Amino acid sequence: MTDEQQILEMSAQWAAAMVANDADAIGAFMADEWTMVSERGISGKEHFLAFVRSGALTHSSLDLVGEPRISIYGDVAIVACRATNTRISAVSSLMRTSGPPTCSLNGTGAGSACTAISPA
Repeated sequence: MTDEQQILEMSAQWAAAMVANDADAIGAFMADEWTMVSERGISGKEHFLAFVRSGALTHSSLDLVGEPRISIYGDVAIVACRATNTRISAVSSLMRTSGPPTCSLNGTGAGSACTAISPA
């Protein structure tokens, strides 16, 4: 399996964790310093995962639109893609559902419109 295939597989696993609303599985893809920037401000990993754990944020679908772009820099890979999702959120502006990247991940993890994954 090529590095690109491994990265796409990890992205698919992350998407599956999001749709399963499995906070522990989602968190396994996130670096401790994971950050999401939205119109409400800046949120950290535990803040985001708390919404998932509480049921205040759930996803029932997450699908890529078009082909992702994969860039590999040593032991870090960046997957830039457009994604759409169906979600229910008690805080409607917690997460953007499509468009340009709205998250920053260091090492491992993913976001609504971008993914940064470090191959093992």
